[in-house]
Amino acid sequence: TGAEEAARDLPEGTFAITSPTHGMFYRRPRPDEPAYVEPGQIVEQGSTLGLVEVMKCFSAISYGGDQLPTRAEIVEVRAEDGSEVASDQVLFVVRPA
Repeated sequence: TGAEEAARDLPEGTFAITSPTHGMFYRRPRPDEPAYVEPGQIVEQGSTLGLVEVMKCFSAISYGGDQLPTRAEIVEVRAEDGSEVASDQVLFVVRPA
């Protein structure tokens, strides 16, 4: 799939944070508030990175997992705020901090 190809296209030593489902991606809690994260920012397990909305239900995308370092730096944000995303699409690229 396109998402798998994008995941393989990661810089060496980085990890992908992917969308758990198909839906609308939001980088901020409200249009008038700042983004949850920006490139260069350090995140830890449990940090909210963004939201995915499906049928008016919003799910937080949180940093964490067994395969990820405890702390990481946001290297790239690969999805635009308010854009439609696919399941397993790469949203963020991170590297160990």
